[in-house]
Amino acid sequence: ILKVLNSTFRRFRHEFGTDVVLSQIKYILELFAGPLLNIFNVVVQQIEIHATNSNAQLILFTSLKLISNIFYSLNAVDIPAIFEDNLSTWVTGFLKYLSFEPKVAEIVESDNEDTPALFHKTQACIIANGNLYIEKYEEEFQPYLPQFVTAVWNLLMKTPNKPKFDPLVTSAIHFLTTVSRSTCYKLFEPTNILTDICKNVIVPNIKLRKSDIYAFDDDPMDYVKKDMEGSDTGTRRRSAFELVKGLRKNFENQVTVIFANDINEMLKEHSLNPSTNWTSKDAAIYLFTALAVTRATASEGVTTVNQWVPIREFYVSQVVPELNSDLSQLPQLKASCLNFINSFRRQFTVEDFQLLLPVFVRCFATDNVVISSYAATCLDRFLLVKDKDTFRFGRTLLQPQLGPLLKSLFEALKPQTNVENHYLMKAIARVFSISGSDVLPYCEMAMEVLNFKVEIIYKSPSNPEFGYYLFECLAQIISLLCKNNPSAVDQVEAKLFPVFAKIVMDPSADVFSPFVFQLLAFLLELRHGKLPDSYKPLLNELTTPIYWEQQGNVPALTRLLRAYITSGPDFVVSSLLNILGVFQKLIASRINDYLGFYILEDIVVYIPHHQFMFALKEIFQLIFIRLQKSKTTQLIKGFIVFMSVFIGVHGTSLLFQTMSEIQPGIFAMILQKFWVTHAESIKGAIERKACVIAMTKLAFECPEMLQPPYVELWPNLIQLIVNIIEQVEVETVASPEDHFNVEEEHGGNYTTGFSTLHHAYKVEYDPFKQIESGKTYFAKNLRINSNQQIHSMIQRTGPAYETIRKYF
Repeated sequence: ILKVLNSTFRRFRHEFGTDVVLSQIKYILELFAGPLLNIFNVVVQQIEIHATNSNAQLILFTSLKLISNIFYSLNAVDIPAIFEDNLSTWVTGFLKYLSFEPKVAEIVESDNEDTPALFHKTQACIIANGNLYIEKYEEEFQPYLPQFVTAVWNLLMKTPNKPKFDPLVTSAIHFLTTVSRSTCYKLFEPTNILTDICKNVIVPNIKLRKSDIYAFDDDPMDYVKKDMEGSDTGTRRRSAFELVKGLRKNFENQVTVIFANDINEMLKEHSLNPSTNWTSKDAAIYLFTALAVTRATASEGVTTVNQWVPIREFYVSQVVPELNSDLSQLPQLKASCLNFINSFRRQFTVEDFQLLLPVFVRCFATDNVVISSYAATCLDRFLLVKDKDTFRFGRTLLQPQLGPLLKSLFEALKPQTNVENHYLMKAIARVFSISGSDVLPYCEMAMEVLNFKVEIIYKSPSNPEFGYYLFECLAQIISLLCKNNPSAVDQVEAKLFPVFAKIVMDPSADVFSPFVFQLLAFLLELRHGKLPDSYKPLLNELTTPIYWEQQGNVPALTRLLRAYITSGPDFVVSSLLNILGVFQKLIASRINDYLGFYILEDIVVYIPHHQFMFALKEIFQLIFIRLQKSKTTQLIKGFIVFMSVFIGVHGTSLLFQTMSEIQPGIFAMILQKFWVTHAESIKGAIERKACVIAMTKLAFECPEMLQPPYVELWPNLIQLIVNIIEQVEVETVASPEDHFNVEEEHGGNYTTGFSTLHHAYKVEYDPFKQIESGKTYFAKNLRINSNQQIHSMIQRTGPAYETIRKYF
């Protein structure tokens, strides 16, 4: 029963205190709070009675652990009155087991040396409850806090430094950290207590253990992820780091003095025998970082530092000598030095960066995965540092070292151990992004290496981020080589097509297919309206249903189909039925319906209307059916833009005629229910311009609009045109570099479905580019078609009337 309750109530740990949640908890408490306290008291009594009974102790401590978890879950949202009233009983019971000495081995033993035992798991749960109360209900918990702190402290002092105790130790340190940041921080104010915490809790847990050293060699990529990406929150080292920061909040001067002595002692110990005592220097660097960092973010690094800590002096005396020495010796210490410079990158000058570039080149040349990955992360993040809107370490600084840097990076990609090292690939993509045309001499080398990597891994890629950055880099190469030199497209295609063809034709290569379709579309768009023979056999293949079943393919395939339509409309006509079949599938989807309208718009713009007239009525019927079954704002806006493009290209008569064949007067309903109510919220300068042009044509070129039932909507249409014109949406067109340098970075951008390649960005075509703007088009037609009837109806446009008068 306790297991079921624990599983059921855990969700409250992540809920907000809404009325619904609070009412649910209230109902639960009415049923279970009393019995839970009774069971807790019984378990506490039975543990003493059956102190030497192994089977009983296993059952009782399992129950105690579950009760502790349930206590946390039911108190996570708010403190219930029934728990507050009985808090003394709960805390007294919990405290007993922080100092409890088990008499049976079974509850303190585990299957292996890395797995916590039942008893220690229970203690960790109890400490978590204390941490919850000091974080959220400090006033209620304050009477019991000194006892709890003492119990946790004593537990820490006697807990061995073995991996199986890590969850217990980290839970205890986290509790002390929370206390140090609370209003009860004065518990640590006595000098002897503060010194004891620093020397007996923090320093021992900051030092590397054998298990940490083994992890560096046995699973280097996991080591990098935990250390560089901050996913080591459950480790002793990270917990000790946070405790240093917590103590500094109220005792910065005292803590700085205490740790300065510890750091000097560690460095002195290292100097006595550097090859043997290297872990002392590693601990000194880590402790120095904890002492120096006041505020930091993942994207910015350290932004505020402890003014009493000499960061530059430490860097010059301790970090630089290590990085300038043999990188193959004591690699874990070298990695810690790289982590140091990554953390404090904002404190480095241009001159520092210039001296570091050769160090990075040497790091990439090593066969140590951790060192090359750390160096790649450092390079990537240094290149993101900005002073206001300017990159501090920009293109001009990279240029002198660009050749050696790229060559060493690509060399580091080749070994099998680094097959999918996304840190290296991300650094390469960043260097290409920052350097722009400076990388042109290295594009051929880059394409050869990247093409080789795709060939190796496309069937079973294991690291999605690596694949994303690889194709992002290929997109940059294509853009650099072909954007201003269309003749280079043939050469690029010759190198990429063989492996691209394998990916397209292999159903198991579906991870990379969305990227390949984007790059094929990009290459085709760069040909500016020419469809080469090499693309033609692929068109019918791309319209087969199997490719459209994977959601990740859909946006990329849509773009590729559009590229076919714009590049070779005469050729596409023979496959138009298949393409319209794709539209039918897209329009039926709430997720993809807008993509179907993109295809229709290109058909309308690029293919003569007599070629698609056979399907026009059915197209509108499909749209109407979807509107009846499941209309969404996205669908309505897409339909309005499509109708706008249609009217802008082919006029109003064809649209009226087709819709009237389906149902007389249906367009009046479309105008009233959808167009007039949603057009103003349409986004995009091109789309809004199309809407204004279409509505202007409806108002002045469509005789039906001056007859019932449409004439009643005419003033609304004019007012809508004015609103769109006068409230022009201001869009910032970001460069691909701006997109790429947004520090999501990169998890926010990649998904297992579809990820946009920013450097293969699509420039949207304006089908009405011959018209300067919607405003000038409307004003011109207003003047040309001015007559008494028009003037009379304009006066009924309400607030828009005064604005319209300015257009004459």
